[in-house]
Parts: sequence; structure tokens; C-alpha cells
Amino acid sequence: YQEFRQTYELEEDYTKTAVSKGDDRLVFILNKLLFEQVPVLFDDLADELYVSRSTLSHDFRKIRVMLSEYNLSIESRANKGVYVSGEERDKRRFIINYFLENQFFKTIHCYVKFNFFDQTVPLEEFARIVLDECQEANLKLSDFVLQNLVVHIALSVIRLKSGFEIKNIDCQMTDDATERKVAQRILSKVREVTNQEFPVQEIDYITLHLLAKSQQCQKNQKNISEEVLKKIFI
Repeated sequence: YQEFRQTYELEEDYTKTAVSKGDDRLVFILNKLLFEQVPVLFDDLADELYVSRSTLSHDFRKIRVMLSEYNLSIESRANKGVYVSGEERDKRRFIINYFLENQFFKTIHCYVKFNFFDQTVPLEEFARIVLDECQEANLKLSDFVLQNLVVHIALSVIRLKSGFEIKNIDCQMTDDATERKVAQRILSKVREVTNQEFPVQEIDYITLHLLAKSQQCQKNQKNISEEVLKKIFI
């Protein structure tokens, strides 16, 4: 954890060494763009990273390419600086995939638990809730899928508390569907733990994940349309 703090946490004593490498700068910039609720001004960012404008422009070109795969883009506006433009669902998808694909799951654990939330997000409690409800409904999830879903829920709590809601999810699932009932029960218990209300779109979001994840473990028990999977992974 201390190593993570020294390398990634956005503090006043963040040093030149911590952001001297290109990959570290990308993580730093993405943290700024996706999690900090303050304007990110290009010149100020260059000064903070101790790099030239040309170096920072090169970093942003890389970030634009990364974001474009998720229908996201970098925009700039007076008094707002540079920011990520796109649907909240796509932003969350990028956050999850960027860290997981780079084997940063442990980093996400620290990231969610210590860095961007005023109070501790109880990941272990979230895991217990998800596991209990899925077992009760006989939804089979692997350990990795369980961890992935817990991170999605934790990220939802953080984003909602920051005012970011998912919109326009067309789940097309009835309230009687097993996965939707499980999603409702999971978020109901998470609400009791966090005092965070969840709009219906968040229930749809978790429902789609349960549909896709349980399908991966029970391919012979249920047929999921490609459209449902695309809502999450594409």
C-alpha cells in the first residue's frame, strides 16, 4: 500500500520520480481526468508533471487512442480545461478494463479503498453480499468474476457519490428474472451499508453483468443474446 501511495496517490508531495516514466504519467493523468472534480488545465498539468507541453501532448495522444476504443474522447473548454467526454457507462467500462488488463486489481483495491473516497469502501462486505445472494439464487460465479463484480459495485458507489449516473441502459429484463432479482437484493444490501441510493439504471447495469458472468459459468443452462453481452463488453 505504501508503495502504491508513493507512486499513484495524488498528493502535494507527489514527486518528479513518481511520474518520470510515461506509463506512470498516463496513470496520473487518467486519475485526474476520471476521478478529480476540479478543472484540469493543460499548462498546470505540464508543470505538475515536470514535463514539456510537447511531452504532455504526446501522452494525450496515447490516451485519446485508448479512450476511443470505449467511445470516449478528450475535449477542452474554457474554464473547464481538458476532460473526458462520453457516457458514464463507457467511462466505468474503461476504468475497469484499463486496470484489470494491466494486472492492477490490487491497485484498484487500494484505489477504491483509500484514494478516492472519504470513507472506506467495504470491499469485503460487498463480496460477502454478492456471494451470499448469488449462492442463494444458484448463480455460479468464479472467484475472478466475483472480484470483478465487487469492483463494479464499489466503483458505482464512488461514481454516484460524485454525481455520475449511468443513463440509457436498455436491459429488457422483467422484474421476475433471476438475475434482476439478485441485482436488486445486492444493491439493497449495499445501500444499507453505504447509505447510497441506487437508481434503476444501476440495477440494470448490475443485472447485465450478472447475466453475462453467470452465462460464462453456465453456458449450457441459458442462452444469452449477443446484444446483451455487447451492452457490457463492447
